[in-house]
Amino acid sequence: MRAYAAAFTRRDDVLLVLRVNNFDADVDVARQIAALRLPADAPPIVVIYNRQISDDSLGSLYRSADCFVLPTRGEGWGLPILEAMACGLPVIATDWSGQTEFFHSGVGYPLRVRRLVAANAKCPYYLGWRWADPDEEHLIALMRYVYEHPGEARQVGARAAQEAAARWTWAHAAERIHARLLAVAAPV
Repeated sequence: MRAYAAAFTRRDDVLLVLRVNNFDADVDVARQIAALRLPADAPPIVVIYNRQISDDSLGSLYRSADCFVLPTRGEGWGLPILEAMACGLPVIATDWSGQTEFFHSGVGYPLRVRRLVAANAKCPYYLGWRWADPDEEHLIALMRYVYEHPGEARQVGARAAQEAAARWTWAHAAERIHARLLAVAAPV
């Protein structure tokens, strides 16, 4: 949200739609947003909070956007990134973690990582782990770039959709799992 407010003002034809699923009673999302102290002339933001969205509606939400942005600290796979790509959206996402298997500069706008930092999570499983610190200045530049080059961004999104359909469907995943199981079960 800070990067968005730094990249745009109310004069720009933009709207940030945040889908937030928070099931941790200790996290007060409204308070965290207020603590950001976004500028008075910040562009509009809509928060979809703790709402289940059907697959059909989620696809429509993706397709109604001009860009999908996920400056994540880390993903096991990054399914929302791949979903957005499959819907033909240009994507800005962190160039680190699971999504680097399918997300690259040919199909999106990889966001630089400033450094890796200690994972600060409530879950003990993350002790000793590190996650990404996305480069906020680079994020600002990428959002402005996509905004100022919509034709190129649509072409990038179209390439992303083609690659997602050619390589990253559930059927492709099942084929890879099947092949791996056959390889593991094969007599030595």
